[in-house]
Amino acid sequence: MIFRLMCVAFIAASTAAFAQSNTIAKYAAAPPPLAITLRTGFLSQIPSSKIVFDKIQTEMSVGYFAAVSDEFNCTQNPAVAIYDCGADHSCANGTLVASVTLTASGTLASETPSGAVIAGGDYYAWNISGQCTALDINAKAALSGP
Repeated sequence: MIFRLMCVAFIAASTAAFAQSNTIAKYAAAPPPLAITLRTGFLSQIPSSKIVFDKIQTEMSVGYFAAVSDEFNCTQNPAVAIYDCGADHSCANGTLVASVTLTASGTLASETPSGAVIAGGDYYAWNISGQCTALDINAKAALSGP
């Protein structure tokens, strides 16, 4: 009888351990979410050209785009945008991927762009427009692969 109880307890513990390790493996196997972010720090004026250039290695879709400002003193609401610059690292003629307009400090502005893609091997850049004497922006573009 004791042997039978020990076997049942072992089987129950083994089943629970397998279920837990299977759940952990399921979450560990999921790729982490991808995003490109912009953190400006305090700005006393808006940059006059696109900023923070980088390159995407493989084609990525932009599924969600959001920005918020921690500091906000503006006479014209600032817009935050991300551009696909193609092979041009200066992004003189980039294609708009997504854009949001900020209206107040601490207020999230977001959009879910439809069909927004940054092609593999292309540069991307951020752009801020508006009239501000104090601004601190956090922006994020959530990406997904092909």
